[in-house]
Amino acid sequence: MNLKKNGILIAILSAIHLTGCGGGSDSNSSQQPAQVADRPSTDTPPVSVEPNFSLTTYKSSACGSEPVVADIVYHSIDGRFISTEKTSPSGEIASTLPENTQHVSLVYNTMSENGEKQLQIQTLLNVSEGFKIDTFSFNDKEPCGCSAIKYDLTTLKAQTPNSTVFNVAPTPITLSEAQTQLSTCSTQAQTLVFTQSETDYQGGVLDTSKAATITLSDQQLTASGILVDLNDRQFDDQETIHFSSYLGNDEVHSVIVNQAAYTHPSYKDKNQLVIFNDLETVNYLSLNRPHHTQLTDDLSFTSYFTAMSRVSDQGKVSELAHIQLNDVLTSAYESFINSLNDETQTTVLDFSAVDHRVNLVTVNYAWDNDLQGKVNWQIITDGEETIPHLLFGDVVTDVEPNNLSVTLSLSALNTEHTFDDLRATYLNSMISFEKRVESKLFDNMANYSLTHKL
Repeated sequence: MNLKKNGILIAILSAIHLTGCGGGSDSNSSQQPAQVADRPSTDTPPVSVEPNFSLTTYKSSACGSEPVVADIVYHSIDGRFISTEKTSPSGEIASTLPENTQHVSLVYNTMSENGEKQLQIQTLLNVSEGFKIDTFSFNDKEPCGCSAIKYDLTTLKAQTPNSTVFNVAPTPITLSEAQTQLSTCSTQAQTLVFTQSETDYQGGVLDTSKAATITLSDQQLTASGILVDLNDRQFDDQETIHFSSYLGNDEVHSVIVNQAAYTHPSYKDKNQLVIFNDLETVNYLSLNRPHHTQLTDDLSFTSYFTAMSRVSDQGKVSELAHIQLNDVLTSAYESFINSLNDETQTTVLDFSAVDHRVNLVTVNYAWDNDLQGKVNWQIITDGEETIPHLLFGDVVTDVEPNNLSVTLSLSALNTEHTFDDLRATYLNSMISFEKRVESKLFDNMANYSLTHKL
């Protein structure tokens, strides 16, 4: 851990002892030892300054997380470079912000297995009073790999020949028509396998973290399933349903189905929107839809709306309310894009009037070149901010990419926190799915995102 202390004044005062000597007139009298007067110590203890910037940097993916070394860059209020330091080999830093620090950026350079350079930057605005979280995550872009799994269906076919089995192959399989053995390469450490009969769903979670042959039988699939209830939902024509089940940090089941397929009568025979309370899975459902907007002859964009909710143990989903696209949002976005071309090199955001639920807005810049490789730079804001031209010294070369794309993302997260507390909770939750569940930020949320290429 690097410990940096600024502005510490340590004053140590020496103790003063008064010594007196005494003696009689008799030369033969023995001398008495000198008497030392007792005085209270006047030592001043060292002044201690508590670090006001601390975190641990990780790279994270569906495979897990591990600490990484990252560069920390300190910026002034107008974006000028102040100084830089690195996190320790274990990813830790506990430091005192240098004088005049207003913003901090974290920089992570890596190279993929095929030699492709990747640069990730995340900037924290307005942290002059300090910033402390447990974990700070960069995306691990390397694939997780997969395990060779062979399913033996002989026993299960004999036990429930008229059932349909899910998650042993890319698509559901009717057991009466299935081969006795199926091979797949599983990217999941655990997999929820379940069957659907005329009367019920039965499921179980299997270990698929390493190569194995799994002989399936109804003794492994003992948990009863409940269908997710979307009967009252009115779907948009282009809406898509995304459903995921997690056990711990492992996604054990996921399905994507568009509204046309979901509402078709035939889907009831292969409905995969099922929860299994006995397995203690955590389940989330989101509705996603694209929207194409033509602002001018030369300016158009496709945006994406997402509304997400945690599924209750009864299979119910709370209201899924999208962020609304209206003139206020369109005007705010146009002002944002215009500011990107401002000669002052500052970016201005003001989405405060868009939707009262919006409490976190991120700006993502992406580009690639031979010098830096693929670059992704994320800035998290409260939606009403002026972002200065941030300089990074020698840590990141100041370039003007000619293939820049900008993604703006507005989120309405499930919290009553202030922005500073929300940002800390949000960043802490990125380390794992269990942390995201613990944060409750995504139990009922909405998001609107759009990408524009300059």
